[in-house]
Amino acid sequence: MQADSIVRSERRFKGVGDCARQLYAEGGVKRFFKGVAPCMLRAAPANATCFFLYQKSAQFLGTA
Repeated sequence: MQADSIVRSERRFKGVGDCARQLYAEGGVKRFFKGVAPCMLRAAPANATCFFLYQKSAQFLGTA
């Protein structure tokens, strides 16, 4: 739904329920998890970097 057209007549989905029904029809429950693996692989280093920079900023500012 995020990448659906802004023009109402060109939209693929009518709403959240319609989106869920169409995705389930395309590939069952598995279709809802497309892209989870790359997202999880990206999350660990991204969150570690964010936490590290937060800590270094706090140390630099003298609040930690």
